Amino acid sequence: MLVLDWWERWQIPLYLAALVLGALIGLAAPATAPAFEVAINPVLMALLYATFLSVPLTKVGQALRDGRFLAGLTVLNFLIVPVVVYLLSRFVADDQALLLGVLLVLLAPCIDYVIAFSGLADPARLRLLSQLSAEGCGPVSVGELTETSGLSQPTVSHHLKRLTETGLLDKVRVGRTMTHQVRPELFAELRTVLQMD
Repeated sequence: MLVLDWWERWQIPLYLAALVLGALIGLAAPATAPAFEVAINPVLMALLYATFLSVPLTKVGQALRDGRFLAGLTVLNFLIVPVVVYLLSRFVADDQALLLGVLLVLLAPCIDYVIAFSGLADPARLRLLSQLSAEGCGPVSVGELTETSGLSQPTVSHHLKRLTETGLLDKVRVGRTMTHQVRPELFAELRTVLQMD
């Protein structure tokens, strides 16, 4: 899991580096284009495989029972996205071939954003956030959260790391213990989102 975490954490700089490297190779040695063209499909398959590795397949049944999640996904995919795609595609509406390409890219089922955002909505993460957002909750250690949440220590540590990386939590050293707390400026908003107020 550490390798996947590293790839996920550095994916934007890696994508940018790949774009720059591709542009430099294409400009410096245009004769290499046919060789790289052959690699497009295998590289896309590898990227899709890597994307699907981060899907928690053991939780698919749980997701299918989550009515709010499915309703949100349905509204997004079948109402909001088509309207946005229609508006964006007006710029190329005169060229049928280009329009088809734009529609395929923008309307074809793509779960990248679903994986990213549903990762933040993991039930274990929400449980930890709820505990950290409880009224009067100060900095809490991993040990305390492990005890009160019923989750394993590695799971708690993993989720706290992710929540800290997203900017929801602050790390606070209390003596020799590293603790976590909800960032003060987000406290009220987070309680509202978690429907605690």
